[in-house]
Amino acid sequence: MADDSSDFFGKLDAKLNDQTAIKVANEDRANELRIFASEVFERVTPIAQDYASKLKDKGITAVVSSYATGIDFKLTFQDGGHYNLSLGIGRSGRTLEFEGDYTNDDGRPYRSVDGASYAEETWRDEVFIDKLQHHIEDYVFYSDRHRGVA
Repeated sequence: MADDSSDFFGKLDAKLNDQTAIKVANEDRANELRIFASEVFERVTPIAQDYASKLKDKGITAVVSSYATGIDFKLTFQDGGHYNLSLGIGRSGRTLEFEGDYTNDDGRPYRSVDGASYAEETWRDEVFIDKLQHHIEDYVFYSDRHRGVA
């Protein structure tokens, strides 16, 4: 019986090398995304702050928080409920994603993602503006269910 161990270990080495290459590529991609995301958050934070300032003139308080992995735009209802929009690095670690965090009509918390994700090739800052405007419009629409805007 011939010793096939060298053939076996050669195949095993090839698989291990492939796994290492994939791991390195994923780490490189994650680093690229962190750099890209940081640049995006830096650009859109002043936009969010401008919207918050204009909402304040209308009696609506918006809190903008920006950090290394995302930006939050938080709105609160009179009854204490919340209506928040976040842009951050998605769970996959490979794209940017929006997430909504809301208080349902029944008072329970609710989280939602729209299923869209954005990489360098597909991102435009206008996407943030569109999502932010839609978020604010929805907040005003739902505010009567929560005793008004705050």
